Amino acid sequence: MEKGSFIERFKCLIIQPARFLYESRQRIIFLNEKRLSVGVSPITSSLERIKNSLFLADTFFGFEIPHPVPPLYQEIGPVMQESYPPLTPKLSSFLSLHQRIMYVSFGMQAFTTLENYAILLKSFLEVIDRNIIDGIVWSLSGLENFPTLSDDTQLETSEILNNRYTHIYVTTSSSLEELTPQVSILNHSNTKIFLTHGGVASCHESLYVGKPMLILPLASDQFSNAEKLEEQGVALKLDKMDLHVDDIVRKIEFLQLESRVKINLKRMQILTKINSKRKYRAADLIEFVMKASQLNPNNNDVKESVVDNRHMKEGKESSEKVSNETNSESIEPAIEDIYEWLLKEWITPDSRMGFIRGKYLDVYGVVLILLFSIIGSIIWTGWSVVSFIVNSIASLFEGKLKS
Repeated sequence: MEKGSFIERFKCLIIQPARFLYESRQRIIFLNEKRLSVGVSPITSSLERIKNSLFLADTFFGFEIPHPVPPLYQEIGPVMQESYPPLTPKLSSFLSLHQRIMYVSFGMQAFTTLENYAILLKSFLEVIDRNIIDGIVWSLSGLENFPTLSDDTQLETSEILNNRYTHIYVTTSSSLEELTPQVSILNHSNTKIFLTHGGVASCHESLYVGKPMLILPLASDQFSNAEKLEEQGVALKLDKMDLHVDDIVRKIEFLQLESRVKINLKRMQILTKINSKRKYRAADLIEFVMKASQLNPNNNDVKESVVDNRHMKEGKESSEKVSNETNSESIEPAIEDIYEWLLKEWITPDSRMGFIRGKYLDVYGVVLILLFSIIGSIIWTGWSVVSFIVNSIASLFEGKLKS
C-alpha cells in the first residue's frame, strides 16, 4: 500500500480488518460452543488462541512487504520438496518441440467464469498466431468447466481438449494422485511464462525456477500475492472482472521481452533458493518445542533429574533421600527460574508488563510532565522578570513626572 491512495489505505487498515472480524464472528461463536462442551475455555478472537504460540510462516523476506513482526512469528519458507515428479513422456515431447511455452494452471480449487475461460482461450490463440508464444500447456482440474466456443475462431474446442491442436497441450489434475508435474514443467528451459491464479505455493515454485508470472487472482490471498509480485517487477496481474484479449496479449509479450523482468527474476530466484533452506530450521524449532514441553514444574521426572544433578555437584550419593519439603521449597523455584513457560525465549517482556509499562507510557508520561514543568517554570520566570522590569520602569517614569 506504499503507493496506494488514501481510500485504498483506509480500506486496508480499517474496512478489511473490520469485515474479517464480522465474518469470523459466527465461526468463533460456533467454536466456543464446541470448546465449552469439552471443558475448554472460550476465546474472543482467533488471534487470542495463538498469541503465545510459535507461528511458522511459509514465506520469506523479498516475497513479503517489509514489516515488523513479533519474535514468535518465524518465517521458514519457502518450503520446497526435495524432489518433484518428472515429466511424462508426452509432456516431455511437447516441451521439446516448442521453444516458447506458456504454462497455465489455476489450481484445483479455484474457478473462473466460462466467459473468462473463453477470453483466455482466444488470447492463447492470438499469441500463438502472432508467434509471441508457440506452445501452451494448460493444466485443468476438470474438463466440465471448459468453454465451448461458437464465434468466429477457427478452432473447435474439442480439438484442443483432445490434444489434436499441435500448439496447445491440455492436462487434467482431477485428484492429488494425478497432479500435473508443475515444477518440472516450469523448470524446463522452453517454458517462458507462467499464467497462474497466484496461490502462494505456485508463486514460490515459479520464483524458485525463475519464471515470470501473469497472475489472474480469483480468491483469498491471491490478490495480495499478485500485487506484491507486480511490485517486485516479476509479474503482471489481470482483473477477473475485466478481462480483455488485447490486454492479456500485451502483458504476455511484455513479460517475455522486457529485460528488467529478467533482472528482477534473477534477484528473486536467489532470495527464494537461499530462504528455501530454512525448512531445516523449522524442524529444529519444532523439536525444541517438543522437548521443552516436557520441562515443566509438575513433571516428576524433571524434579528427580534436578535433585540428582544438585547432589552430584555437592558430592553426595545419588541414592540419598530428599524430603518433600525440600522438593517444594527449593526444586520448584529452580525449575521455574530456568523455564517459566514453554516459549519464554520468544515472548517479549512487554506482554507480561501490561500495555502502559510495556510501551513505556508511564516513563514517557513522567518525561512530558517534567518537560511541561520546566517549560512552565521558564515561562513563569521570564514573565516575572519582564513584569518586574516593566513595573520598575513605570515607577521610575511616575516618579519623574511627579517631581
